[in-house]
This record gives sequence, structure tokens and C-alpha cells, in this order.
Amino acid sequence: MTVGLRLPWILLLAALGTEASAAPDSEETTRVACLGDERTLGTGLPDPRLAWPELLQARLGDRFAVRSFGAESVGWTAGELGTTLEGLATFHPEVVLIALGTHDAAKDASQEDILAKARALVGEIRRASALARIVLLIPSPEPGRPSLDVGLQEVVGPALRQVAFETRCGVLDLHRSLQSDAHRWARGPRPHPFEADAIAARVAEHLLLDVDPPFDLATHLPEPTRVTSFHGFRCLELTMDDVACRIVLPERAAEGHPWIWRARFFGHEPQLDVALLERGWHVAYCDVAGLYGSPTAVARWERFYDRVVSAGLDERPILEGMSRGGLIITAWAVAHPERVAGLYGDAPVLDIRSWPGGRGQGKGSAGDWKACLAAWELTEETVTDFRGLPIDRLEGLAKAGVPILNVVGEADDVVPVAENSDLLEKRYRELGGTIQVIRKPGVGHHPHSLEDPEPLVRFALAATGRWKPPATIAAPSAEYRGGAAGWGGGIWLDQHDKILAAAAARPGLRLVFLGDSITQSWTGSGDRLSRVDGARPFDRFFAPFDAASFGISGDRTEHVLWRIDHGEFEGIDPEVIVLMIGVNNINAAQHDGASVAAGTLEIVARLREREAQATLLVLGCFPTGARDSAARHQVDLLHEILVEQVRGDARVRYLDLRSHFLTESGELHPKRMAGDGIHLAGPGYEAWGEALLPVLHELLGDG
Repeated sequence: MTVGLRLPWILLLAALGTEASAAPDSEETTRVACLGDERTLGTGLPDPRLAWPELLQARLGDRFAVRSFGAESVGWTAGELGTTLEGLATFHPEVVLIALGTHDAAKDASQEDILAKARALVGEIRRASALARIVLLIPSPEPGRPSLDVGLQEVVGPALRQVAFETRCGVLDLHRSLQSDAHRWARGPRPHPFEADAIAARVAEHLLLDVDPPFDLATHLPEPTRVTSFHGFRCLELTMDDVACRIVLPERAAEGHPWIWRARFFGHEPQLDVALLERGWHVAYCDVAGLYGSPTAVARWERFYDRVVSAGLDERPILEGMSRGGLIITAWAVAHPERVAGLYGDAPVLDIRSWPGGRGQGKGSAGDWKACLAAWELTEETVTDFRGLPIDRLEGLAKAGVPILNVVGEADDVVPVAENSDLLEKRYRELGGTIQVIRKPGVGHHPHSLEDPEPLVRFALAATGRWKPPATIAAPSAEYRGGAAGWGGGIWLDQHDKILAAAAARPGLRLVFLGDSITQSWTGSGDRLSRVDGARPFDRFFAPFDAASFGISGDRTEHVLWRIDHGEFEGIDPEVIVLMIGVNNINAAQHDGASVAAGTLEIVARLREREAQATLLVLGCFPTGARDSAARHQVDLLHEILVEQVRGDARVRYLDLRSHFLTESGELHPKRMAGDGIHLAGPGYEAWGEALLPVLHELLGDG
């Protein structure tokens, strides 16, 4: 027993421990315990099935058994531990997720108090479940309560990171990684389904990570001079060839041992580095201060690269260059394109004449300019016509297909964009290279990076073949719409159950429409089956084919995938399935057209495997937004990919019906499209039905 830790709230957690869904519990399953407050318990949600442990179980599937240990109004400092953790010990968890801290921030708890209580809880859990891996979750953002949000960021987060470092626990920063979603749950203290869904998605990604647990890079490197905490992770400070180096180790290394190589300003704006550490990446740094990307700097990096790659890191890292760090990452990449997976430049210096030379629009730096010329063995005269800078030698990099991402402030007067990133972008595109630039309007040279690092994370994962678009990952929806969306109450899972019941009631269905609200509106959510004597357009058009509408309002590709995986086609063998999905991915989730196409093709693959007897009519999605809007461009991209990818498959037919819903000038049809620019009006359903009938008669006969 820990002296002074006697309040019984943890006993309440043990007593309240509930299985999330009905995942089988066997030797093959990974048991996951979720400890937390009412967000974990699900108090105040429209339905307890929308608590994040329940949604986590739904995402993880039968390989995991998730149990919730949630209780009201608890925090790290809300009480002291009881003498036992009997419920947790009986469960024998292999992973314990601890989601606490919001109430501590609300009560202005001190960092020292949180540290003491968190250390104690970790110790108690390890005594009760010695083999369990513990992961501390820094609570998600509180956009509706600014002072509380500051407490989470400045008090709770640092305390939990320190505990993670001291106790070798894992740590997940939900506060940072869920920033872009937080506007969806700006509310008071009670849980929100969208927050629960976002937590479940991030935790599931973490638990499903392919890892190499035995790998410890530290055992293959020189003895560090010091081991410090880098945001909760072990940072080895060491010397290689008389050069100061740092390597930060993830709690568990991802398979293949990916790494990001930081150039200059180690630890400044570390959002991307921390996010990748959470995903099993290493972060490396080799000092090249004062060398300005010169051949001497490249030679130093070559020696460092050989050491860490021979110790087990991947041969192709992501290079990260902030400000003047842009010089060395470009120089290294140009010299060794086969050793680079991608380049991320943040307000990067790319031409020494711009900075530190100050020969253009920028201010320059006289002291740095003198040192830079010396490092490059140039003079004021010879540098003018020098064409040996990395930005002048991009051909090999473009030929190797190395992607580049730059983040720039458009008002940067230190490293002017026109003389650096814009120059790189122009030349790289002309050479056929792939480059993306994220521009921050009105921002100068500082601040660097992005508050929400997710776009940077996506780039790193995609460049190394590790990115899996959310549109392709089967997941239930956290929607809880009522009458306005045509559900008439209940949550999304209720709609799924009703579709299961409809399929069971009509096992002879020949035609099934699968999709979102546009599909649901054929019938509404009450009676999804066609009726020979019915008066709805759906009945008039499709009753001869024995049809059903399996559309659910708000659905995206990932939700349709989950529905297919969870039985919506069991017991029926339709001859034709009409798939129309994607507009909510583009409009609501902000997925790009390529990601939506990937999700759509994943649905096609599932259906081809499970419903081999059916012909699939793939419609993409109908047009949305103004003619030149971003949404319309993504819809167009979706269709461009689909038409190429499904070509040649006799059981899959791509139908592009967009022209039926556009005017000759490309605007949305004023009578066939609803005022929101997404849904169809009554005449739109008439047009849709008329367009489908010839194909359906060909495939199904006259019904």
C-alpha cells in the first residue's frame, strides 16, 4: 500500500468495469482496460454505445477485448487510490489506457500534485497487473472553455509527459492531435459523441500500429552522455566523431524503424516530431551549425547516417529542415536521393544569396553571410554566378520521385518565399517532381510549423508507405441525428440494426441501393423496402426489381465499410448493388478526392469478395458546390480515379450521372438539386430513376 493514498475512487472504477460490446475474450485477443472519468463512462451521451471505449471496440474488432473502467468526476488529484485494484487485476489487461486530467485542470491542480498522484496510480497498476503496458492520454481539447484548455496544455500535459518518461509508459497527446476536430464538440463538461469518436479513432490507430517491441536503438549506439526527457520520450544525448548528436526513442519502435532527421533548432516547434514518436518513429539530430548546407555538412551527415542505419534505422528517413535547416536537407537529398523518403521544409532557406546574403528582398545577416561564404569556399564575387547550390541540382531528386512538403509564412521578410520556397516549387514542378506548399496568410518567418501537425504527419506517413486514409478504414458512425435528418430519433447503430431487420424480412432482394442520405431519401428510414402498390418514386421505379434502400444519413465510405463487415448483406444475394457514396467525405470530413476514391474502391473490393454474384453500379457521388469550388474539384478527381480503376471488370460498372444534375454551364441544376447544394430535390430523384432504368432492365430484365 502506498502511504497516504486511501480514497476509494479506483475501487469504484473496478466495480463499474464493463465490457465494451461483446468482443470474444480468449488467448488470441488483446485485453484493453480504459480508466477515466465520465468521458470514459459515457455519462450524458445520447446512448452509452457512443462512449469512446465502445467505439474503440467497434474499430478494433475481435482481436481486442476492451473493458471500460469509467467513473464520474474523477481526476488524478480527485482522490487517492484504494488498497487494491481487484477489478483491473481480474481482467488481466495487456494494455491500460488512462484518460484523466480534465477535472484536475478544472480545479487548477498543481503540476506537482498531478505528478505525485499519476506516479502512484502507475505504480498501483503495475503491482496489480505487472505485465500490462500503460498509456497515458493527455485529454482532448476544450474549445468551449479556454481557461480549462490552457490548463490541459500547460499543466496536465507536461505533468503526464514527465510521468511517462520516469515510468517508461506510453503517452498519447489527444490535445494536440485532435485540434482540427475540436470545433465539432465545443460544449460544456459532458462528453460529446464526436469527441468520443475522435478519441477512439486515434487510440485505435495507436493500438493497431505494427511494432517491433524488442528493438532498442540505444543498445546499438555509443553510451550517451545524458538521457533526458523529450516530451515524455527518452532522448539520448551523445557524441559521434566529436559532433553533438541527439536521438529520441519511441516507447515502441514501428516495424521497419522509420525516423525523421531534424536539421537545426532541435526541439523548436516539435509538433511533428512528437506526433511521429507516438507512432513509433525515432527522431535524430546531428549538429551542422555554421556549415550552411555546404559539402562539409553533407560529409558530416554521411558519417552520422552510416552509424544510425547500421544500428538498425530505416535507410530512407524523412528530412526536416526548419529555416536555415532547409539548406542541409536539400543538400543531403540532392547528394543522396536514394537515401531520402521525403523532405519537409519549414520556412526553408534554399538559396544562400537570399539568406544570409540579403541580395534580394530579405534582410540578410552579415555575420552569417561571412561564415556561409567561408563554409562554401566562395567569395562575394564568385557566389553571384555560382550554380552548384542544391537548389540548382534537383534533377536526380525529381527523377527519384522524392516528395517535398514546404510550410511557409506568406509575409516572411527574413527568408522571402519568392526567393526560396517558390523558386524550389517552380523548378521541381518543371522537372516533374512532386511538391506541396502549405501557405500561412499574413504570417512571417515565425511561428514555424502548424499548431495541428496532422497534415505533416500524413505527409511523412504517405512518403514512407505508411499512410492509410481514414476513408478506407471501417468504422461505425457516432451520428445521433433525429427527425431533421430523417431518422426519427435514435443513433446510427439503430439505423444499422433496422437495415439488418429489413434484409432479414426480404431475403429475396434483387436490387440494393447503398450509400448516405441521398440514398436514404429514396425511402426514408421507416420503410426501406420497395412496395408494388407504393406511391413513392422508389416504388414506381424499382418495385418490379424487389429493391431496398440501405442508405444512412451522414454516412461516409468508412461507415459503409463497417456496415458491410457487420452483416448488412448476410442472408441476401442481390443481383445488382448501386453504390453512391463520398459527398460527406468531401464536405464534412474534408477528405480529398483520391482518399474518397480509395475508400470507394475498398467498398467495391469488399462487395466483390462477399457478393460475387452481384453486379456493382458505381456512381461515385453527385456534384456538389459551385463550379470552381474546392469541393467540386475533389468530386471531379474522385470520378477521374474511379473510371480508370474499375475499367475492365465485368462485374463492376461505372456510371457517371453528374451531367443529369448540372446545367450546361456546369452549375448545379436549380430544380434537381436542393438548396444546400448536396441533396436532390424531387425532380432530381425522377432524373436519377430515369437514368438508371435502362441499365437495370439490361441487368435484371423487366422485373
